[in-house]
Amino acid sequence: MKTRKWFLLLGVFAAFTLTSCDGNIDDADRKQAAKDDLQVDGYFDDMIAESDDVQTMILEDKSGIGNGTKDGSKTYTIVTNPDGSRDITVTFVNYSNPNFPNSRVKNGIVNIHVTGGPDSSTFVRVITFTNFTINNNQITGTITITKVSPLVTTIQLANCMVTFTDGTTYTRTGTKTRTLIDGINTPSIWDNTYEITGSFTGTNRNGNDYTHTIDVALVRVMAYRYFVSGILHIEVGNRDIVIDFGDGTLDNLVDITINGTTYPDIELTH
Repeated sequence: MKTRKWFLLLGVFAAFTLTSCDGNIDDADRKQAAKDDLQVDGYFDDMIAESDDVQTMILEDKSGIGNGTKDGSKTYTIVTNPDGSRDITVTFVNYSNPNFPNSRVKNGIVNIHVTGGPDSSTFVRVITFTNFTINNNQITGTITITKVSPLVTTIQLANCMVTFTDGTTYTRTGTKTRTLIDGINTPSIWDNTYEITGSFTGTNRNGNDYTHTIDVALVRVMAYRYFVSGILHIEVGNRDIVIDFGDGTLDNLVDITINGTTYPDIELTH
């Protein structure tokens, strides 16, 4: 990710503290806008990865019952419908996925409606939430993951929202495309690397409209906490924020450019 530290997704992904080797950025509002955007992106990326992980658990389940558990606090049940689609209900109880490069705690129910399968020409997963939280922040909305080709999926967020513990909200709607570029020949998702493109819009915690556009494809290494390269562009009103994740080095540094002024070596801490 070059030798500049900061985060996003996948992050993908939590509450971040930003500091600079050159001193603190004096524009607190813009810094907070970037911080919140990356935190929200990380939450929804977590849920996409959880859906991928559950799909792997189901494929590895040899019991034939269609029920399973992992690490004692994530359980799932499966109902097969007359049309062949499946409804998977995943229940989280104080669950922190040991494979994730973060320590986010999940509680509540995630509903996944599955049409087709990974080896079929059609594979669509629709994710919704019931009383679901990440680190006590409530998650709502609909995420649709659609297979385009063996290596490419689209991920659509519709009316998604994070309600934080202080009562503020952050909404997100839009579509991104995820392309698998490494880890193709293994069943585990945790050695995968993805390129991600796309854009989102919404309203931030201050009630301001924003756009979130990936200018240069973000690269996500699943086993690592941060994006390692790519450029993200965030606009909030007349605020223009560009986050450069670097050249692929596994670090936690980024460059941030705000209205034309670049602040190098911004460090992400989790």
